[in-house]
Amino acid sequence: MAEQHNHPNPNLNPPSAAPSSAPAPPPLPPSFDPTRMVGIIKRKALIKDLAGVYHAECLAYCQELLELQRKWEWEEVFMCIVRNARM
Repeated sequence: MAEQHNHPNPNLNPPSAAPSSAPAPPPLPPSFDPTRMVGIIKRKALIKDLAGVYHAECLAYCQELLELQRKWEWEEVFMCIVRNARM
C-alpha cells in the first residue's frame, strides 16, 4: 500500500492565516468623454456608408448575373429550336 506522509502541504494556507484586509474595490468606470462619442458616431456613419456601397455593388453583380442567365437560357432555347427545325 502507499505510505501516508504527515507533512503539511506548504501550498495550502490554513484559514487563520488568510489576510485580514478586504479585497480592493473594483476600479471605477472611466468618466464620460464626449470626444469618444464623436469618434464612435463617425465610425458608425462610415460603416453605414460602406454597407450601402457594398449593397449597391452586390445588387449590380446580381443584375449582371441575371442578364447573363437570361442570355444563356435564350441561347439554349434558340439552339433547341434550330435543332428541332433541322429534323
